[in-house]
Amino acid sequence: MPRVSTPRTDVIAELGEQLRFTSKRVLLRHLDRIDELAAQVDPEALYPEDFVVFRVTGYRPELGEARLVPGEALRGDLSSLAERLSESAGLTEDDLDGPVETIASLTERWGVSRRTLERYRRLGLIARRVDLGLGRRALVFARAGVERFETIHADRLEKAGGFTRFDDREMDRQWRAAERYRRRMGWSLNRIAQRLAARTGRSAEGIRRSLLRRDRQRIAGDHALFPEPGPPTARDRLLAVRASRRGIEPALLAKRSGRRKSAAVRALNDGRADLLRSLDLDYASQGEVETSGMPDAEPVRTGLVIHGGGDLGALLDQMRERTAPVSFEERSRSIAYRVLVRRAAERIAELPASTVSGAELDTIETTLRWASMLKALLVRSQLRLALETLEARLGGGLETLPPARASVLALAVIDAACEGVDRFHPARGGRLAAPVSLALQRWASHVPDVAAAVVPGKATRMTPTGYAVRDWTRSVALWQAWLEPDPRLGGVLDRLDDHERSLLTRRFGLDGSPPETLDAIARSMDKRAVHLARGERRAIRHALRAARDA
Repeated sequence: MPRVSTPRTDVIAELGEQLRFTSKRVLLRHLDRIDELAAQVDPEALYPEDFVVFRVTGYRPELGEARLVPGEALRGDLSSLAERLSESAGLTEDDLDGPVETIASLTERWGVSRRTLERYRRLGLIARRVDLGLGRRALVFARAGVERFETIHADRLEKAGGFTRFDDREMDRQWRAAERYRRRMGWSLNRIAQRLAARTGRSAEGIRRSLLRRDRQRIAGDHALFPEPGPPTARDRLLAVRASRRGIEPALLAKRSGRRKSAAVRALNDGRADLLRSLDLDYASQGEVETSGMPDAEPVRTGLVIHGGGDLGALLDQMRERTAPVSFEERSRSIAYRVLVRRAAERIAELPASTVSGAELDTIETTLRWASMLKALLVRSQLRLALETLEARLGGGLETLPPARASVLALAVIDAACEGVDRFHPARGGRLAAPVSLALQRWASHVPDVAAAVVPGKATRMTPTGYAVRDWTRSVALWQAWLEPDPRLGGVLDRLDDHERSLLTRRFGLDGSPPETLDAIARSMDKRAVHLARGERRAIRHALRAARDA
C-alpha cells in the first residue's frame, strides 16, 4: 500500500490535521478546490496562510499575523494534502467524479518512470488516495487535472518521455493496418500491437489500448474485430482472489471469463501478488532483531487463536481483564512477529513482475498469517492499558456512552494499540507498554471529554450486551482483509469429514498452532500440493454451505 505523503510546510500540515474529522461530503468539495488551486499557483509568488485556507475550504479565518507560504512549496504540498483528505474521507471508486488515471496508465501515457511521476506531484499533479477494498489503497489522478497538467508542462513532458498524443489521422492508419493483419493473417491483438509498435516507435501497450478502445467504440458483440478477452485487468485479478477465498475452482472462473484455465490461474496469482505488493512492507524498518527463541519457543507456537468478543459487553469485559504480560512471552512474540514480517517483506520484494509462483505466494501468505496471530496476542496483552487510557481521557467509564459511540471508541483505541506494537523494537530493550502507551496518548489527545457524569443515587447505564461489534483480532494487520479465512469456518469444523477438518485446521492454524503451507502439509501426507489445493477449495465450499444451512 502506498504511504501517505507528508507535507513539508507547516501551514499545509496543520490544515490537513484540522480537516481530518470533516464530513466526507465537505472533504470531496475541498478536493475539487485543491485541483483548481494547483493549476493557478505561481511558484514565484508568496501566498498568505488565510488565502490558502480560503481557497481550500471556502472559509477565511481571522489570523493575527498570517504566515506566508512560497508558491513553489504550496504547489508541492497540495497533492500531499489531497492525499491526506481523501484518506480521511475514506474515498472509494464510487466517489470518483469522472474518469481517472492510475500511476501505471500515466507512466505509459507520458513514457516516464514512477520516480519521475512522483516528482511531477511536486509540480501540481494532484493525487487522490482511493480505498479499493481488502485493505488496498491506490493513487489516482483526475483526468481533467491530468490534461491541465499536460497543457502547463507540455515542454517538460515532451523532453522527459517524448510524449505526444495519437491524432485522428495516425489512429486511422493504425486501425486500417490492424484490420489487414487481423483479417488476412488472423493475428491476435497483442501481436498486432507489437508489430505496429516496432513500425511506429510507439509502445505496444499504448497501441493495444487505443485499438481496443476504437474497437469497443466502433462495434460491440460478436462482430467486434477483437472479440477475445484481453489481459486480465486489476479488477479481474481482484475478483479472482475473492472467488478463491470462497473455494471457487479456477476452471469455473476461466469459463465465466472466456479464458483458458491456465490464464485464470495466472490472473489469480497475479492478483495475490498485487495485494502483497500493495502492503508496501519496508523490511529495512524492521531492524536487526535477535532470533533466539524464534520460532521454536512455546509462546510463538501454541495458543495463537484468540477471539475478540461477539458483542460490546464481552469486548469491554475482555479489555478489563487483569493479565500481567509475561516478559519472556512478550519478548519471544515480539521478536517472532518482526522476523516473520521481515521475511515476508524480503520475499515480496523479490517477486517477479509476471509468472509468479503459487508456492512462493503461499509461503509469503502463510508467514503473514502467522505474524498477524502473534500481533493479536501482543495487542491483547495491552487491552487494559488501552481502556484505562481511553477512560482517563473521557473522564469516566466507557459504558456511560451510547453503545454506538462506545463501540467506535473501543475499536479505535485498539487500533491505536496496534500502531504501538508496530513501533516496538525488542532488540532495543524495554517493554511493549512504553511504545503502546505513547501511541495511545497520541490518539487519545484527539478524543473529547464526553463521558457522562455519574450522579449518586441515579441509575446509570449497565455494561451493554447484545450490541454486535466486529472481532478486533481480524483487523490488527492490513493483510488479514484477504488472508484470513471466513470467520464462519471455525464454527462448522465438526460438520466436515476428518480429512477436510484436518486440512483447514492445519492451513489456517485454527487449533492455535502456526498455519502451514500446502507444500508442508503435502510432504507430511505424502501427497501432491496441487491435489491438496483442490481439496482445500472443496473443504471451504462444504464449510460455507454448512454455515449457510445452520
